[in-house]
Amino acid sequence: MINVYMKWHRGCALAGAAVLSALACAAALFALAGTAAAGTITDCSGCHGMPPVDAPYRNISTGRFMGSHDTHAWLSAGTPNCAICHKMPATYNHRNNNVDFVTTINNSRLTARYRNLTSFTRTASPSFGTCSNVNCHFEKTTPQNGATPLYLDGGKTIQQKCATCHSAPPADARHAKHAQYYGDVTTACVKCHPDHAAKPGKGAFSHATSAGRRGLVIQFTAFPNTGGSFSGDVSYPLYLYNPSRTGACTNLYCHSPGTKAGSYDPPNQSPDWAGTLGTSCLGCHRGDADSGSPMQTGSHGAHVGVNAAAQIGCVQCHGATVTNSRQIGDPTQHVNKKADISFEAAIGSAGTYGGAAGHVAKDVGTAYGTCRNIYCHSDGATTTPPFNDYAVTWGAADFPTGCTGCHGGQQGSGNVIASNNHRKHVDASYNGGLGTGIGCVECHAPTVSGNLTIADKARHVNRFKDYSGPRAGTIAAGTCSNVYCHSSGQRSPAYRTMVPWSDTATTYGCSSCHGASTAGPAGVFVSRFGEPNYNNYSSADRNWFNSHNPKHVRSAGDCSTCHAGTTQNGVSLVPGTTLHANTQKNVTFNTAVAGGNSPSYNDLSRRCTNVYCHSNGRQTGRAYATPRWGGSAQNCNACHPIAGLGGAHGIHVGGMIPTFYAYTGNHPVGAAYRYGCANCHPMDPVHHIDGHIDLSLSKNDVNAGGLKTKNGATNGSGLNSAGSGLTGTTGASVRCASVYCHSNGYAANLVYAATPDWYGGSFAGDRCAACHGNSPNSTIAGSSSHYNNRFLGYTGVAGGHQIGIHAMNIYSSPGKRATAGTTGSSSHGNAATATTISCNICHYETVTTARNDDNAVCKTCHYDGNAVGALSGNRAAIADRSKHVNGLVDVAFKPVAVISKAQMRPASFAIATYSSVWKRNGGYKVSGANDSAKQALDTATMWDGGTKTCSNIACHNGQSVKWTDNNGITECVSCHSAM
Repeated sequence: MINVYMKWHRGCALAGAAVLSALACAAALFALAGTAAAGTITDCSGCHGMPPVDAPYRNISTGRFMGSHDTHAWLSAGTPNCAICHKMPATYNHRNNNVDFVTTINNSRLTARYRNLTSFTRTASPSFGTCSNVNCHFEKTTPQNGATPLYLDGGKTIQQKCATCHSAPPADARHAKHAQYYGDVTTACVKCHPDHAAKPGKGAFSHATSAGRRGLVIQFTAFPNTGGSFSGDVSYPLYLYNPSRTGACTNLYCHSPGTKAGSYDPPNQSPDWAGTLGTSCLGCHRGDADSGSPMQTGSHGAHVGVNAAAQIGCVQCHGATVTNSRQIGDPTQHVNKKADISFEAAIGSAGTYGGAAGHVAKDVGTAYGTCRNIYCHSDGATTTPPFNDYAVTWGAADFPTGCTGCHGGQQGSGNVIASNNHRKHVDASYNGGLGTGIGCVECHAPTVSGNLTIADKARHVNRFKDYSGPRAGTIAAGTCSNVYCHSSGQRSPAYRTMVPWSDTATTYGCSSCHGASTAGPAGVFVSRFGEPNYNNYSSADRNWFNSHNPKHVRSAGDCSTCHAGTTQNGVSLVPGTTLHANTQKNVTFNTAVAGGNSPSYNDLSRRCTNVYCHSNGRQTGRAYATPRWGGSAQNCNACHPIAGLGGAHGIHVGGMIPTFYAYTGNHPVGAAYRYGCANCHPMDPVHHIDGHIDLSLSKNDVNAGGLKTKNGATNGSGLNSAGSGLTGTTGASVRCASVYCHSNGYAANLVYAATPDWYGGSFAGDRCAACHGNSPNSTIAGSSSHYNNRFLGYTGVAGGHQIGIHAMNIYSSPGKRATAGTTGSSSHGNAATATTISCNICHYETVTTARNDDNAVCKTCHYDGNAVGALSGNRAAIADRSKHVNGLVDVAFKPVAVISKAQMRPASFAIATYSSVWKRNGGYKVSGANDSAKQALDTATMWDGGTKTCSNIACHNGQSVKWTDNNGITECVSCHSAM
């Protein structure tokens, strides 16, 4: 019985040590009450076992009973400490039929309860319950007493068992945030706490048996950390769930910028357990461009910083980790001690980092790699790989500043943008027709505000060519259209059709834009040098005034006369000029050509002022015309008023207004000569409006004209040059020589006379003699048939056509000779008795006067003051100037029947019948008698200009005689058969 009692007693003692077996122990004690001998129990194990041991049933042999003492028997100095949960009696005979608990089990901060009690009476049929408010269970309600111990599964479900007390993970927001990365299972706890799950058996819960008597253990020994600390208060009971807990972790990879594998850099914001880290990566790394604190590590500053060229989102390079809303998309790719690089498909699904494609997991702290084949670092010409990209190492400072790294830059950048036709537009040193480079903002204003300044980063590296700006039109199929840069340049321009932007072979000249008008209204002439050729047109909705016609543009260089600030030669623009394709006319005169008297153009009135081109051309006394651009056509008189021309212009042009510059010939009206300007000035209009008064008498001038080709001058270089026929000083004294206008006028062997001074000089005396040697050939060499001193072959005998045939010594009556005069028997001077053979007889359309008192021969009788009176004061005059100095020898007979006082015998005539040519009047050698031709002179039937032969003329007795048969060739018998 004693043994049995002791075993039961021992079982009761065990029950006293364990709450969960209290009911079984109480039943045994009631059965044995009063049977044990006093003083026989000396320690707790006498009844309970120390510590009490659990069993699935009451075992009287071992004293074990059902309960949960196995997992609660805490040791204190190597021995069980039942006082953690129970009130300990002072003696071993403490049987009071109750199971008593301390009010704060394990020093819990709250009053502990078992079945919501602190003491209960033992019964024969115990009912198991649960504990609550005990710190060893994290103040959670425990599983029912006597249930299967949490550790008996060998730790296989330890993670689930942890949730009994802690929750897995703990329910606060901080733990939940960490669970996003390491999972919601208790194996994640080892990232910051000891690994209790790795302890065998009861050891897995040894941390609970020490609860209330130590602080919370925080350690960072698991990947990805290799050390670190927590600054918060982890003493009991603060380590219990506390929403206001504070404390910061330091020297952790988890809370670092993620750039090192050890000796971690601190995060951007120190993490506090009570606070939250910034969004958009701001807490550890810093954030994106919108965060206010953009990342700077490596090359992040160049991608997301305030000075970044574009808004590069994290997702574009870390697509495996983050979403496009800058949230962590896959926590396993975050805080994993890897720089997970995977390029977004939009910037390059075939992109590589460090030579590897796809998802590249680079170990943090290792050398940076190079990004390749991604749109972000390409010239932007295509949105699909492969890209023309720029190789740059992450974190290196070798990326060129400005735009030159990817695109190439502006003129002078050292790497001028050359994709498609960019260089033709931005590099004036490459394209002479540009002037100054067109800035990026001219065509990409939505993206940039200057050549090197990004205005809208959202429009940069956006896989779209944002094309708009002050010089931009529309673009379709890669071709620019409706763009002012490629237009006629008018206020209401006609746009030109360009080749596609990718066509770099085609080039354009000035005429491609300015001189390409063919419609609307159509071009009125073919542009030779690029001068605008649109119609001079005005309507209610547009005004296309145009005077660029050949009057203003005769060579490419003429463009620079009025647009000197734009073009230097009409072929290429002035280097650096901004006056091209700027929507303005930009009339800036070349003062060296247009004149130095402040020339200007008024765009409202469309008139030029003080422009040499529209002046009289004089160096002194210059006067200017102000023609209207697009106005009616102007003739020479607009700038050179005939009345205002100096020198001898009045004599030479006679009030004529030339209709074009290269006007030649002599087209007089009445008594006035009208020589074309080009007879004395260069034929080539390039010499017009060149700042000089250019003279050229050269017969070699191109298209010189009939008169000019008869000049003797061969050099058109102007005054005082050899062979020019011009001497003197412009504006002072100029004389001409070797000019047909002042020659003897012969068809061959011209003899040129020197002219009077252009400025006020005149011919003195016999004006005809100055050129012809009046009588012709008397003083100036010419045709001997006019006058010579070897008449009819007799040396020293003067004669010829001038004065008449047998003017002197003509027989009048027996013993007398007829003499000159006006009487009935005069041999010369009276047209009724004898015809005077003077200039007027054979050149009647040119000269009609019968004598010239200034002639050396005529003057013997005819001169001013001659007593003859009526016979004096007659000077030869040109009757029709169109027949004078016209390049021809005009033979036109005066239609008169010649009268002669020769009274020759019929036998002297070469023809058989005297009466067929002549008619004898008044008898033979009778005073007052004469012979008259039966047929009047007729140029058409009597003169052959080709052979220069006279025929059927009474003067030659009807014989054919050539003009050139003189100096002895023609003798008396040429006309007379006998003398």
